[in-house]
Amino acid sequence: ERYDPTTGVTDEGGYRRESWALAHTGRWDLGTSDVQYYEETTERYTDTVPTDAVVRTLDGKFTAPIGKHTATVGFRFKETEATRSEFKDPLGSASYDTRTSEDRAYFAENEWRVTPTVSLTLGARLNDNEFYGEHLTPRGYVVWRAHDNWTIKTGIGTGFEAPGIRE
Repeated sequence: ERYDPTTGVTDEGGYRRESWALAHTGRWDLGTSDVQYYEETTERYTDTVPTDAVVRTLDGKFTAPIGKHTATVGFRFKETEATRSEFKDPLGSASYDTRTSEDRAYFAENEWRVTPTVSLTLGARLNDNEFYGEHLTPRGYVVWRAHDNWTIKTGIGTGFEAPGIRE
């Protein structure tokens, strides 16, 4: 049993999580591809607010060496479906049992080996969430391999991740 002081309710509850994944790495003449599909099912059960969720994610990227550069492009598609008895519409007062959310992201990155010991990486990611819109997040890094045992890295970047519907 668990007591929740915010609601004053004592209940018995639990949590169950199952996940599986399928992945493929392809080594081609032009470069390397990586594709992954994974799915996670969670179930939180209590006497007060049961919640079930399924998250499906497809990731992919392709990396290709081009002279002194290594270019990478990729994507991520994520769909979350949650069922809960007390969901509220964020734009109104309607209640519903099942809610879905879709996130999409696309990215590109270029690593340039300026010298044998210094590389510069520039990249950008476009996140698109159906509730929070589009967000472009750039980044840049410099890596200096000062010695076989010493690497110095510096960089700057921004990021965005929308809250999940389970949060």
